[in-house]
Amino acid sequence: NYGISQSDMYQVYAYQKKYQASSVTLIYPKTDDVSTTAPIRFQSNDGALVNVMFVDMFDIHSSIDEILDCVMGMHYIDRLDRSP
Repeated sequence: NYGISQSDMYQVYAYQKKYQASSVTLIYPKTDDVSTTAPIRFQSNDGALVNVMFVDMFDIHSSIDEILDCVMGMHYIDRLDRSP
């Protein structure tokens, strides 16, 4: 589970459903329980997509830059998927 709490996952899932977002992103601190800094994607059977990204608190600036690049890329891809 990468150290991700079930209640946090449930909360972002609920936000995704309530606001009908195509996806949501949960940002978590990188800990010893996390073996990767690469984004992780979870997709439920009902189509909800939760992205989990990790921040290295010892290199926060690089982590934030990577997260922004990734989120902007996901936003761009999502827009392409919705275009007619």
